[in-house]
Amino acid sequence: MGNSIKIIIVDDHPLIREGIKQILSFSEDVSIVGEGCNGQEALSLVEQVPCDLLLLDINMPVLDGIGALRALKETHPTLKVLLLSVASDLSTFKEALALQVNGYILKDSAGTTLIDAIKHIHAGNVFIDQSLNKHVFHLVQESSSTGSIAPEPSPTPDTSPVLTPYTLSINELSDRQKAILYLISRGLSNKEIASQLFLSEKTIRNNITLLFKKINVKDRVQATQFVLNYGKKIV
Repeated sequence: MGNSIKIIIVDDHPLIREGIKQILSFSEDVSIVGEGCNGQEALSLVEQVPCDLLLLDINMPVLDGIGALRALKETHPTLKVLLLSVASDLSTFKEALALQVNGYILKDSAGTTLIDAIKHIHAGNVFIDQSLNKHVFHLVQESSSTGSIAPEPSPTPDTSPVLTPYTLSINELSDRQKAILYLISRGLSNKEIASQLFLSEKTIRNNITLLFKKINVKDRVQATQFVLNYGKKIV
């Protein structure tokens, strides 16, 4: 196993677990050290088997993924958890963010997305499936009026921020950069952003390259994460 990322898979469907294992078998950076079929087994497994990341289904019997996540954030606050969902439910997504989940993807995502998510999370980042951008946009809009991205979680010993903080002050971004970030969070392409801002597509590409360097992100997923942190100040 060496320096591979040690994964525990918890899903109540054996075929799903087998599919995930097959996908992860293509990555030399990942090794599977355990598997279970419900949230209660997840809690037991992390006590018995050292792991770097827990792949956790949301809809399971005995104890669902959100319930397991809530318990794990109290007992193992540093354990990285990636939630898997069959549906893009906004209320569940918000609750997961409030519980400081490290990643959230849908089960119909490509296998490469799952591997990318694991690597991003292991590196200390938060990974949100791009197909959930509509929820990110909703939360950004909501934060404009409430000042909060997600509902407050239940009190836990860990008082770290809900999402990975950025050291850059939002005041360092120009109005154009804020506008581009906002439109990225809505899932718009470069061409669509150019149309919205009455600029050329080349200008948008150049601005995005500079912007990503400025806020220290690598891609549109991480840029969307930045919007999650600073939504009220961007909109």
